[in-house]
Amino acid sequence: MAKNMSFLPEDYLEKRTQRRTNVICLALFVVVMSGVIGAFFVTDAQSSELRTREIGVNQRFEEAARRIEQFEQLQKSKQAMLRKAKITSVLIERVPRSIVLAELINNMPTTLSLLEMELETRVIKPRRASGVARTALDRAKRAAAKAAPDIPEIKPTEVKITLVGAAPTDVEVAQYMTALSRSALFENVNLLFSEQTMIEEQQMRKFRIDLMVNQNIDPQNLSPKMVRRVLQQDPMNQKIQIGTDGMLVVPTEPEEGASVVPVSDATQNNR
Repeated sequence: MAKNMSFLPEDYLEKRTQRRTNVICLALFVVVMSGVIGAFFVTDAQSSELRTREIGVNQRFEEAARRIEQFEQLQKSKQAMLRKAKITSVLIERVPRSIVLAELINNMPTTLSLLEMELETRVIKPRRASGVARTALDRAKRAAAKAAPDIPEIKPTEVKITLVGAAPTDVEVAQYMTALSRSALFENVNLLFSEQTMIEEQQMRKFRIDLMVNQNIDPQNLSPKMVRRVLQQDPMNQKIQIGTDGMLVVPTEPEEGASVVPVSDATQNNR
């Protein structure tokens, strides 16, 4: 009984206990709030770091997407250029017609002349395949059309030349055919006919030759036949004139008068 006895008032003791409790609660509240605030700042810092990383990742993804788009555009441009190049390579003749004409003329004998010339470019018709091969070919064509629907089908072509001319004898015709056959520019040289005919009151051999232009030849590696032609007279000379009667006036000497020569004879002399 003596140990529990206190001379302090009970109200004072109760208030002191209450104040102690309040202090302890306040201290705990401060500790808890400090922990919460600290956790908030740590979480906010981590969130900021995650947001920064997310922004960096998004930027890298956008850069990668832009590069992929550029790559796809380059691929489309490449396909378009290849398509144009393929079409252009087919439409443009591998061998210029000027070279073909020069090769035809330079291989002609001097006494042979051409009356007609026809150059025809035509599409090569494919050979009809068997049933199984035809089915496989049709499947391959359909697959190619699905893979590249905008690329038109380009069919191979061939160039055929038909020559109609005249020569004194068949010897000149044979010489001309031999020269054309030896040229790397031509192939499949065939004589269709050679018959006797009258041209300007002269007996001549009229002939027709069919030949094909070699499409596999490279024009840069072609060595066409060269023929040297020298004019005996300058047709652009001011002293050479054509009279009102259609005759060619060629002065023989500067101090003498001009001599009249027929146009046909002067042309033959120039040759």
